[in-house]
Formats: sequence, C-alpha cells, structure tokens
Amino acid sequence: MAMNTVLSVMAYDYPPEKLNIYLSDDGASELTFYAMLEASSFSKQWLPFCKKFKVESRSPEAYFRAAVEPDSHHPLTLKHWLLVKKLYEEAKMRVEMKQIPEEIREWNFVSSRNDHQTIFKILIDGRHPNAADAEGNVLPTLVYLAREKRPQFHHHFKAAGAMNALIRVSAKISNSPIILNIDCDMYSNNLESIKDSLCFFMDEKNGHQIAYVQYPQHFNNLTKNEIYGNSFRVARKLEFPGLDANGGPCYIGTGCFHRRDALCRKKYDKTCKVGWKRLNRREVEEKATVLEETCKVLASCSFEQNTQWGNEMGLKYGCPAEDIITGLSIQWAECHFQIFLSRYCSLLYGHNRIPLKLQLAYCAANLWAANSLPTLYYVVVPCFCLLKDIPLFPKVSSPWVLPFAYVAIAHRAYSLGEFLWCGGTFQACDTILKLLGYSNPTFVITAKVADEDVLRRYEQELMEFGDSSPMFVVLASLAMLNLFSSFGAIKKLVFNADHSEVWDRLGLQILLCFLLVALNWPVYNAVFFRKDNGGMPAPVTYKSITFALLMSTVAIIFVSTADPRLKPPTMVVSTVLSVMAYDYPPHKLSVYLSDDGCSDLTFYALLEASGFAQLWLPFCRKLKVEPTSPEAYFQTTPEPVDDAFMANDAMNKSYEDMKSRIESITRLGKVPAHRRKEHKGFDEWDIVLRKALPTLVYLAREKRPHIHHNFKDGALNALLRSHFSICSDSLR
Repeated sequence: MAMNTVLSVMAYDYPPEKLNIYLSDDGASELTFYAMLEASSFSKQWLPFCKKFKVESRSPEAYFRAAVEPDSHHPLTLKHWLLVKKLYEEAKMRVEMKQIPEEIREWNFVSSRNDHQTIFKILIDGRHPNAADAEGNVLPTLVYLAREKRPQFHHHFKAAGAMNALIRVSAKISNSPIILNIDCDMYSNNLESIKDSLCFFMDEKNGHQIAYVQYPQHFNNLTKNEIYGNSFRVARKLEFPGLDANGGPCYIGTGCFHRRDALCRKKYDKTCKVGWKRLNRREVEEKATVLEETCKVLASCSFEQNTQWGNEMGLKYGCPAEDIITGLSIQWAECHFQIFLSRYCSLLYGHNRIPLKLQLAYCAANLWAANSLPTLYYVVVPCFCLLKDIPLFPKVSSPWVLPFAYVAIAHRAYSLGEFLWCGGTFQACDTILKLLGYSNPTFVITAKVADEDVLRRYEQELMEFGDSSPMFVVLASLAMLNLFSSFGAIKKLVFNADHSEVWDRLGLQILLCFLLVALNWPVYNAVFFRKDNGGMPAPVTYKSITFALLMSTVAIIFVSTADPRLKPPTMVVSTVLSVMAYDYPPHKLSVYLSDDGCSDLTFYALLEASGFAQLWLPFCRKLKVEPTSPEAYFQTTPEPVDDAFMANDAMNKSYEDMKSRIESITRLGKVPAHRRKEHKGFDEWDIVLRKALPTLVYLAREKRPHIHHNFKDGALNALLRSHFSICSDSLR
C-alpha cells in the first residue's frame, strides 16, 4: 500500500528534478523499508510507462485493477504493457512474501518500534547521474526516514511529531517552498495536482495570503450502498466548498499542499510576497552519505528539546488530533489557536483577528466530540424514561408537540436532501425487503488491512463486529436497552385498557424508540443471527444484555436530607412515601435516604413512614392516587362521593395521626426513651453521644513580608477570633 502511494506521487506530471519524496515510517518496519527499495527499482519502469500511456491514476495497483489490456493489433504496446504489469506483480509478491534481503543491517539495532535509533536512507539521489529511469530521464529524490524513538521522550504521535522531523530533514536536502503530505494508504488520482495547487500559491494578487491548499479525500473501495456514509460525501462536496468563502476549511490532516513558511511560523504581512522567479533548485554540495548522518541528528528524539518545534514551528503538539490543532493555527495571522476549551478558543482569541464566520467554522471542528452528547441523550434517556412510564415530550394531542415534530422532521429532511444531492442513495424500500427476507442485509465498516474473510464480507456489505472492543459493549448495550424499551412500549399499548391515553402521553417517545430499534438492526443481526467471524463475540453479547437488563428492570431512588429544622421530617416522609408509591413492581424498586444531619428525629420519622406505607401503597393502587405524596393528595384532592369515601376518610385519619406523632416529637427535640426502645436502630445515636469528641481545629494564619505579624501575640489573637466565629455560645 505504501509502495503504491510513493509510486503515484513520484509519477506526478512535474519536473522530476524539482520533486522530492520523503517517507516517514513511524513503525520502523524493515518490511516498509524493503517495499521502498522495491518501489525505487520499479519506478525506473513505471514512470516512463505512465508518460507513454498517459496513465491515470498513477498508482499501479489501482491502474492495473481497472485498466483494460491493450489491443493485440499493437504488439509492441501490448508487450510493454504486459512487461510492466509482470514487473509490478513480481515486486508486489516479493513484498507480500517478505523476501527481505539479509544485507539490510540497520534493523539489527532496533529493539522495538518505540525504542530505536534514527534510520535515514536516501534511496534515490536525484542529483546523481545514475538516478535515471529506463529511458534516461531523471528520477525524483526518494528518502526513507524512521525517526529516533526512546521511552523517556514523548514522540508526539505520527500526525505531528513525524511531520516535524520530515520538515527539518527536507529543509536540509531540498528545502522546497511547497510541501504535500498524504497518508500511506492514499494515492493521487490527478497527475496535475501540483500544478493546480501552484496556481493558487503563485497568484500575483492574492497568492501570498494562502497558507495551504488541500484536496478532499475520495475513496475507491466503497460498496454500492455505502450505508454508513464514511466517505465524507457531504463534507467534501458541500461543506468544504462553502467554507472557501469564509477563509477556507480547516487542515484535515492529509492531501494538503502547505507553504513551508507557514509551517515554520513566518508571520503574515501584506508586503510579504514570494519571488518565485528567484527560487531555483537548491544546490546541496554534500554527498548522500554525509547528508544521511547530518539528517539523523535532525530526526533524533532530543533535537526538539528547548526549541519552538511543536509550539511556534511545525505542526502543533498538544493532543492526539494534532492535525486539527495545526489547522487552527497555520493561518497567516498572529493568533495561536488551541482546542475549544483552552484560552485559544477561536471565539475568544480569534476575536478581531479573523472573521466571525471563520471562527464559527473552526468551532465545528473543535466540537465534534461534544456533538455526540445530544445524540447519546436521545439514545438513552427517552427509552429509559419510557420504561419507567415518565413522559418527556408534550402530549400528542397538545399543540406544543408541533415544534418538536417540525424540528425533527425538518432537520432530517434537510440532511437527507443534502446527502441525496451529493450523490448518496436512499435505500428505504430495499431495507424493508431485506427485513422481510427477500435479500441480504448490507452494512459496511472498512479497515486498511483486511484478510480474505473480512474482504469477502466487506464486498457482501456486511458489518464487522468480530472484536471484543469496549466500544461494541457500549453500542450493543444501548441497542439492547432500546429493544427492551420497545417491548415495554408494545406491552403498554396492547395490555393497557386505555390505549389512547398511553399513546397521547408517550407517543413521541414510543416513535423515537421504534426508530432507534430500526437503526440498530445491524447490531441485532450481529448479536442474534450472524454465525460468521464478523458477528458479535459472545462476551460482548452477554455483557450488553446484562447491562441493558439492569438498566431496564431496576429502579434506584435516592432521597437526601440534612437539618431537620430546615427540612421538617414530615416533609421528608411525604417525599419518601411518594416515590415508594410509583407504579412500578415494588420488588424492583429501592429507595435510599441520606440524612446528612445524622438526626434521630429523621430516623424516627422514617420508621413511621415504613409502617404507614403498608396502608398507603395499596390505597394508591386501588384508587389510582395522583399525586402519590399523602400531604399533597389530601390537601388538593376533593373527597370521593362514592364508596371510596370511607376508605379515603380512614386513610386521611391514619396519615394525620402519624403526622401528629412526628410533629410532637420534632417539637420536643428528641425521641422519648420508650420510643427508642421500639427499634434497635436508635442504639447508633447512643454510640455517637457516648463517643463524642472535643472540637479540634488547625490554623496557620496568613503572613506577608510587608505586614508585621506581631509574633505569638498575633497568633493568639487570631485563635481567639477563630474561636468566636466557631463557638456560637461565646461573646465577641
């Protein structure tokens, strides 16, 4: 894959003597180095072949996979075509078979991929007379670099640390004013890309204002339906062009032509213009062997210590997504952006430096992770509340349901319209047929490296779940929670006598739950039906079902209180009784009361509540009491006029008797001895009283050089003031 990437950029339609390719191998793999040796050898045939046949694209793998064999009426052309294809297949086979020559010695000193010396090799020296292709044309310079790594030094990931090492070594060898960076699994599908980007940089009027020109990523291995939309279709065709008018989209990490001065922190000035006519190929006198030793120092792990690299120079350090941070900071402006929550937030530090619309555009990149929180809320909270019969949205019959419906429908319709306009497909009918069994389900997840089974499932558009990843545990647990919630919704609609009332109260939540179940169909398919290696692993299935069942079947309620003088025990009792009377299986309901005041009065009130609950809960179920707080119910609900009058009157009298006992003991300020003997729990307060300890306070008073502290007298006075503040029975 890396070999194809390198060959595609070596074959650009651009003067080869002005083209220099640097490969950074952050894994320090001898196999990658060997692939670069094969690429340097095969390039002698591939580059003239591309020019002769005007090949597009110039990745050998992509070209030979899609190209049609030339007509047999041109035997010389056919012979040349077959020869080059054969040479490529042989080189590819040697790399895949790992036929690494024994003379590659550098890796004898590599202990691990995170602990090794700098490995730097100039594989093709474009200055050397022998650096020519099969037709005698000059070849571009090709350089291999595996920067030094040591456990005691932070290597700042491959996105930024490796790029900064390449910037330094390339400055020593070629020092080209324009730098293109691409990932190892990409290739250029436009041989004129360099010339196109230079048209922007060399524009006589506005070229000096441009820091980088980037090309959006395209994907050539997408399946037909591309259900997951992982090709940035809308971003590539709609959002990025739209941001051009705001100052340009953020640097996205690959496929980008940078101005070297921008990466090296040259400040923007309206008079700053590049003299392109004076820029010629830099003549480097040192031999390749001397350059290799010099560049090893530039790529050492200690070179950046006590320098501005990663801060004011090069790609920025600070988080794993260092390409995004760099994109926020390599504009031709003085601002130094960081991530959204830092003081370099684009809305704060970018004020009066860049336009507001560009500040907001950068916020979108910084807030990608935060955007998941509303989605997580709608996936978890509505279905959980549906299980507990708690409505979150307005009733279906209420006019307030219209704003919710409008926002949901309008947003989804707008997003769908964007997707279809950008070339996406809408497979609703096909999905229904798949659910009915008339065709196979099709879902996609891709990987850079895939075995034959994974590739076969990918071609069949089957989603991959064959890994015991914590991410899949979370995903499957949420899917199971929504499935159980949908079962609960069906039960409410089928077995409840008043169907219309249930639908009126919970209609929107039920629709949302059913929609989430439909969206999670690939997860259910992987959990229950798939038998191949791409199905959900059994441990993930068991964990997800367990977590979902715990969330679905158990309701835990916390009640907290403190000082009984501020929160009377009768109020606490009403709260506890109201939640104990929830319409939910009582064996699945647990109520915990936290008394931060450690009051035996509150404990006594809770004992009274536990006894009264034996009468109150059946009463609530029988008469469908609402509200379930006895205090609120008897104050606001009119007395029944039917046979329930006697039961209501008796329950009211029982509650008033309990309330009177609690209030009398609260006024007394302590629980009488005969009451304390009724429950052994009061013994805890006897232990607290018997083991009471004196107050212990530590004080170190403030001292400043310009204020006299008056020695120990000053310390004693500070203690007296502190004592007056703490002890309420003392005089000031």
